[in-house]
Amino acid sequence: MKHRTRGAAAEGLHKFTLQFAERRMEATYASHHAERLRPHARVALVIGLALYLAAGVLDPWLAAGVSPWYLWGTRAVVMLTGLGILALSYTAHFVRWNQLALGLGAIAAGAGVALKAAILGADAAPYYLALLLLVLFWSYLLSGLAFVYALATGLITSVAYNAALLLQQPPDLALLATQNFLLLGAHVIGGGASYLSERQRRLMVRDTLALEAERQHHEKLSLHDLLTGLPNRAYIRRRLRETIAQAQRDGSLHAAMFIDLDRFKPINDTYGHVVGDRVLCELARALRACLRLGDTVGRVGGDEFFVIVRNLHGVEEAELVARKILQALAQPIAIDPARPEQTVTVSASIGIYPFTGAADVDADALMRRADAAMYAAKRADGDRYGLYHA
Repeated sequence: MKHRTRGAAAEGLHKFTLQFAERRMEATYASHHAERLRPHARVALVIGLALYLAAGVLDPWLAAGVSPWYLWGTRAVVMLTGLGILALSYTAHFVRWNQLALGLGAIAAGAGVALKAAILGADAAPYYLALLLLVLFWSYLLSGLAFVYALATGLITSVAYNAALLLQQPPDLALLATQNFLLLGAHVIGGGASYLSERQRRLMVRDTLALEAERQHHEKLSLHDLLTGLPNRAYIRRRLRETIAQAQRDGSLHAAMFIDLDRFKPINDTYGHVVGDRVLCELARALRACLRLGDTVGRVGGDEFFVIVRNLHGVEEAELVARKILQALAQPIAIDPARPEQTVTVSASIGIYPFTGAADVDADALMRRADAAMYAAKRADGDRYGLYHA
């Protein structure tokens, strides 16, 4: 029986809050969105502050007998709040606190409108309702607030405005009904637009991240050996080109090492390819353990590996790494984890080609020279390393 889910839940989003069900995804989205929100929030705050300041020009027409200092004092508190949020957008704290800060700004603006409506009475209500609607649409459509934060701030300011109207004696019920219908319409239109916009934005970020993860996965598959997980020949070439470029910039010393296993074919012939593959995986782990963090080891053939040792102080350091590799590869390997007493051992021939920026060679030439040094070591009965000589 097949179970189908619809809507936001099917897309990994909570139906109401629009948060991702996966916490890591939600944290990634929040961080991603916060950095993009910075310039957006700054523009929104500047527009909101400019409109709120300009509205003060209209106060004297409706506030006869009320001290302008009182009205401008209220407006100054709201504007200082907005300026504080604008300053916050230039700090690292904005990433964590942007929604609470922007929500506080919207509540402050709405509360300022409600306070003035309470002071001036029912006659000024239509004017201040228009201002409150501007605050609501700023919260829903321009501020950058998430839907749930915009909805919460909108409801808080609407309740405060209704309280201001109810303080009038006697309260005008017809005015209350008319103005709440308009407030409800603003919440429906603004909230619907905010909800759909955020949902689309979240799905776009999710799909973008999914495509990037898939691209990286395919790139990793194309540059790594499927059996051992080590980089493959294409990756080694890329890494060699990067190392050559570094050597040409700063004259640093590096070494390319070609490694070919000795007596590996008899293992496949005697125990089969399953055991041979297990041995190769164990040898790959042993090679990784021999190298530093900045070095690279890859599998470039059936039983061939390639190592790039970077930033050496001398050729002797490369030889020391080669001896360490020979010792690690010579350790017994169990052919069956359930029977650890049955083991096989291998050895290796290693060719070393040290190079600096003075060497006029490309990645393929480096590999050929390390390969030539390896064959010289193998002709000398293997289980040893050799340096390249022209």
